[in-house]
Parts: sequence; structure tokens; C-alpha cells
Amino acid sequence: AFLWRDGVLTEIPPTSGWSSTIAYDLNDSNRVVGALSDDDFNLVAFDWSAGVLTELPGLVSGGASSATGINNAGLIVGFAEDTLSGGVAVVWNNRVISKVPGASSFLFSTATAVNENGRMCGTAFDSSFTSVAWTAFDGELTTLLTPSGWDGAETWDINDAGDVAGDAFDETSFDQVAVVWSGGQASTLEDLGGGYSSAYGLNNQGQIVGTSDTAQGDTHAVIWQNGLVAD
Repeated sequence: AFLWRDGVLTEIPPTSGWSSTIAYDLNDSNRVVGALSDDDFNLVAFDWSAGVLTELPGLVSGGASSATGINNAGLIVGFAEDTLSGGVAVVWNNRVISKVPGASSFLFSTATAVNENGRMCGTAFDSSFTSVAWTAFDGELTTLLTPSGWDGAETWDINDAGDVAGDAFDETSFDQVAVVWSGGQASTLEDLGGGYSSAYGLNNQGQIVGTSDTAQGDTHAVIWQNGLVAD
């Protein structure tokens, strides 16, 4: 993993016993979070700051974990294995781990991002193995509506207004559509004609970025603004 700042590339090397680092997010203080990996693809979450990498505690000894989001207050979110499931959404507050309230009701869950108000978004599999999008705030987890006509949904980012970016998909055709959730309502976003898109990030001005396939089958980086897509 690397940090780019002012044109300078800084390596985030793995600690002893690990072979690689994967960075997923950073905050305005250049604290970077992600996962350490070994040659057997075991994972453990890390928090890196000012050249020092710290492994974050898990829920069980030797259990996998990964940190996927951090806000400017230093609140970190991700997932960790526990004794009941393959993984549950967690939050690290001052590097102390706890489960996201309500997340243990799913077969698997992970938190994907957290905003400056401490509201987080994530994805889970319910008892029927359906992918479910959710948000959580102040101890309460709320599932998000899957757009009509689609089988499941997943989230990738959340802004400070609580708007969430992600996608919905069809398990039969494997089509996928970028989605933004705002005020509890799900809206699908237009694509470049290829029938496959995803929204990976959004800012506080409502601009959304992601990818979309073209009618020719190429995948392009895109931005959505005021309901319109551009590559």
C-alpha cells in the first residue's frame, strides 16, 4: 500500500509476518486504514499514521479483520470474524473494537464507510443469502430499500448528509446498476448503455463517481452530477 501526498509517494510496508498491505481509506490527518495480508490470504485490520502501522484488535484470536473506512475523529469501521459467523460489521473507537449494534442478526455483514457525524453504511447477507444495504447511527441499524426489480444491493460510501452510494444487481442476468440512497429512497443512476454500473463514492456536493460499461462492453470511469452521467 502507498500514500500519495503533494506528489510524494510513501510506502506503507507490512509488519513482520505479513507479506502485503491493502489501503482502503484515509482521513484529513493522513491516517490510513486497511488490511495486512499474508501468503495464505489471511487478513488483519491496520491503522497507519506518521509512519507507524498498528494492527487493530479483532473479536477472536486469529480471526480475520479489515478496516475499510475512517473519519476525521478517528472512528474506524470494517468487519471482523467472530465465533458465530464469517464476519460481522465492527467499529474501532480509540482502537477498541465493538460490533455494530444489530449487525449480528445477519449471516455476514461489513461496514464500508463512515461519515463525519459517525453514521456508517454497509452490506450484509440475510438468512436467505440476499445481499442487503444498510446504515447505522447512534446504536440503530436500518436496512435500505433495494430498488424495485433488482435482487440485492450493496453500499460503498456515505456523505455527511447521510446519502449513500452503491449498486443493485440481478442474480440471474448479472446486470448491475449504480444506486444512490437519499432520505430513505433509492434512485438508480443512468449508465453509458452497457447495463452494468456501480457508484463507489460521493461528496457533500452530491457528485457521485463510479464505473459504467458502454454499449460496446468497455468499462469507463464516470461521474454523475444532477442526475446526468459523464465519462
